[in-house]
Amino acid sequence: MKIKELIKDHFTLVKYMVAAFTGSLLNFITAYIFYIVVDLDIIVANSIGLIVGFLWTFIASKLVFHKQRTLKGFLVYLGTFVLGMVMANLVIKYASEFFGRFLSKKFSFMVSKVLSGILPFLSNYLIRKKVFKNDFV
Repeated sequence: MKIKELIKDHFTLVKYMVAAFTGSLLNFITAYIFYIVVDLDIIVANSIGLIVGFLWTFIASKLVFHKQRTLKGFLVYLGTFVLGMVMANLVIKYASEFFGRFLSKKFSFMVSKVLSGILPFLSNYLIRKKVFKNDFV
């Protein structure tokens, strides 16, 4: 299967991934600044980054998909965000403790932050896809 056909077949996923990637980038940069530069606790810094990324992803999804969301839509986004934030904070806490034993603070944070984004991304995608069905994201 050609890449062009693959993208066409999964265009909703591709658009979601672009919106999520930019949100994740903002999340990462914000958390990095608050943890490494400002020296806040990793959970606090991560939570601030997650909130910034969540707001961007919610707004970007509305712009990309040109959908007006109801209160239900926002509550689904908020609920999946809270679930994802709990998962991400648990992963980053324990991963940074583990990697902090043999990596510098910066590298331990980077590895832990990437790992803490995988599980919430997948769970949010699947939950939102199921709830919104054809009116996805």
